[in-house]
Amino acid sequence: MSQWSQRDLGGDRSRKACSSRRPRVNGEGDTGGHGEGREKRTQPSSLPPRERGQAVYGSLWPLGKGLQVAKICYVIIALDIGGAELQLYQILRRLNRHRFSPFVICLAESGPVKRKIIEAGIPVYCLNMKRKLPNFLSNQKSVYRLLKIIQREKPDIIVSFLYYAIILGRLIGKLAKIRHIISSFRISPAEGGKGYLQNLILRLTSWMDELTCVNSEKVAQEWLNKGVIDPQKLRVIPNGVDLSKFRSASHLPRPTDHFKWVAIGRLVPQKDFLTLVKAFKEVSDVSPQCRLEIAGDGPLRGELENAVREAGLEGRVRILGICESIPDLLAQADALVLSSVWEGMPNVILEAMAAGLPVVATDVGGVGELVSDGENGFLVPPKDPPALAYAMKRLMELGQEGRRQLGTRGREIAQEYEIGKIVRKWEKLYEEVLSL
Repeated sequence: MSQWSQRDLGGDRSRKACSSRRPRVNGEGDTGGHGEGREKRTQPSSLPPRERGQAVYGSLWPLGKGLQVAKICYVIIALDIGGAELQLYQILRRLNRHRFSPFVICLAESGPVKRKIIEAGIPVYCLNMKRKLPNFLSNQKSVYRLLKIIQREKPDIIVSFLYYAIILGRLIGKLAKIRHIISSFRISPAEGGKGYLQNLILRLTSWMDELTCVNSEKVAQEWLNKGVIDPQKLRVIPNGVDLSKFRSASHLPRPTDHFKWVAIGRLVPQKDFLTLVKAFKEVSDVSPQCRLEIAGDGPLRGELENAVREAGLEGRVRILGICESIPDLLAQADALVLSSVWEGMPNVILEAMAAGLPVVATDVGGVGELVSDGENGFLVPPKDPPALAYAMKRLMELGQEGRRQLGTRGREIAQEYEIGKIVRKWEKLYEEVLSL
């Protein structure tokens, strides 16, 4: 554990479980989840601490403690099916609603995760901005609307996920005179000319953060090396996984006539599925009984389908599209493979470990913090089809008992990342900034 996570986030405090039902806050029930209706309730932020808690939670409020309900605004680029988006949803579902009142601002288009958040009783504003930074800044109407939402809601804390949201969260937060601003970095720094500009803007605005959170020790060090993050403000909170959703596949009977690999992710350059297809071609030439299923969709689907056809793998590789039940998919697999060229802390690896599956993955971002080579899987360099193919064949040659041992160890490691523990760390972070 690093100096940042050990010093500032060690230990968890148990909290009283909250009811899944609560009174509507700030007109959320009148807006259909968009947060644009006229306010019909007294703003809790205008009341003294004790009365504020009663106004929001009524008889649920623990009057004797005298704590104030802290309103938290989460700013995120989009609400598609993605790692940061799903992690935010998992945090929101379990946040202590006796102490924290959350709402979400989605800068760009909404997506399936928006519905999940609304169903959890949390207001969502969608601004429908373009994703590119120049469009963000030139779309004055949407930027102004973002400012007005923040001014009206008066959150105690702004938490921004990912680059564009971090920049706007910082700037608008300062304009709205929000004291507590937290930026959450989820992936490694970008490289090249674009990366230089992004890192420069992040460095110039870093003073606006009260704290900066990163989801991986290695990724945190990469940002520190770029001079983008103040080490005194840095905190590390890893991603979490809901262990209750996953059965341990290592204890389930598996067919012996074929071996099923599964890969999960958006069909985008970051995931580098073209390298995976090349590696799998080499694997299947030696072991024709193996199969590969890729769960995900995205702009590179056509290119990936062409690569599968050109490699003569139509009967051995299936592109499933978006999968509604990742636990069921993993329960039917023998192993997970990840071929990404960059990552933060991949949710899919945590999920595979929770399901008791061994993992072959590229050693990028925080992957090495989850997968120990030879202990619960194998690590390879990115963009190296022969190395990836060799690791996949090596795992298959272990046999069922060898793979079961790796999967069991992965399940044990996943216990450290149980989502309830991670949410408690976020709550402790919020308490820290509120006390500053």
